Amino acid sequence: MLSKKSLDRDLLKNFIKEKKIQTLEKATDFAKGILSEMINLLLQEELKQNLGYDKYNYAFKQIDNSRNGYYPKYVD
Repeated sequence: MLSKKSLDRDLLKNFIKEKKIQTLEKATDFAKGILSEMINLLLQEELKQNLGYDKYNYAFKQIDNSRNGYYPKYVD
């Protein structure tokens, strides 16, 4: 886990200035975007690890479980 000491403050200040984050609302929206992307990347990696192959890479597919295709789902 990252500590506050491991965060380069000058780098962060330059990043905030570059992205023109000047209000708490903009900072919150930006943080939500970063968190959303991070969660999506982690979920994609977990799916890749679980299935054993990258999305659209069928060369290493060794199981019948597939991430592609569509079929209707019904919840009772």
